[in-house]
Amino acid sequence: DRLAKDYVGTMRNFGARPPDAANPFIDRPQDWVKSAIDPTLEPLMEFEYYELADKTGRQYVAVRPAQTLLIRDGHTRYLAVDAGRNFDAFTVACAHPEEQEDGSVVTTYDWMIRILTRKAGQEVYFECIYELIGELTKVMKIARIEFDQWQSTHLIQRIRNDYGLSAEETSMKPEHFLRFLRDSYSGKVRMLPALEEDSVLDAPYKSAQGATIYELLHLERDPKNDKVYNPGKGKVKGHHSDDCARVVMHVHRLCQDQGYTENQDDNSKRAKRKRAEVGMAQWAAEKGGGIFRMPKTPGGRGW
Repeated sequence: DRLAKDYVGTMRNFGARPPDAANPFIDRPQDWVKSAIDPTLEPLMEFEYYELADKTGRQYVAVRPAQTLLIRDGHTRYLAVDAGRNFDAFTVACAHPEEQEDGSVVTTYDWMIRILTRKAGQEVYFECIYELIGELTKVMKIARIEFDQWQSTHLIQRIRNDYGLSAEETSMKPEHFLRFLRDSYSGKVRMLPALEEDSVLDAPYKSAQGATIYELLHLERDPKNDKVYNPGKGKVKGHHSDDCARVVMHVHRLCQDQGYTENQDDNSKRAKRKRAEVGMAQWAAEKGGGIFRMPKTPGGRGW
């Protein structure tokens, strides 16, 4: 049972196997791909990226929905955000929990965003994320958004105040990464498949879901403290990254935690908070409603 849940850690602790030069986070890649990735799953939304400049001439890259849509499937969504500014990617993952007949909860991924600057001096336009979340509240129920702890405070405060959404800064811990790994092998994760063209593209040019799979398969795990990381991170833009991988594991934790608080008899503080978040999402969806139509952005262009 221990080997099935955590092969690397079990061999280290009980098999007396000294650590290798590289300690892969995903220790059985072929099994992981079969159990965690659903080849029939399609993104719930499509996005397009565009460039713009402010009044001072500073260049930005931004994102917006690529189509008009109305989502009424009854699921409550959770979002995780890694707010990279110009070197690391700005990534967002959206997923929802689906309860199974046996009471387990499966995290099903809806869509992903990966914004990577392409030019020297270019930055990610944070305002587009604020606007995007506002439009998303009109077409889906969002219970909670969590950001990493990097330059997100102002954005979080605006989301709380203007949209009435639960938004927080949080950090992932090693046990959260290991939980994702265990759940991936046990059928509690349904990830979006990579696009066909991702197989021939370098890391910076892969789709968001393709980059996610690539990053997860290249993560390493420190045998001493279980820290999960990419040893080459920060050396070359778009390569050796973990931004997509982190938001995917982050939103999985949000979905799984929600599953434990569905019981209305659970009066713990965490359960009450989770039920309140879902209630706020329902209220926002009913109050907003309608169909989102992509706004026109001066100076913007898609690619």
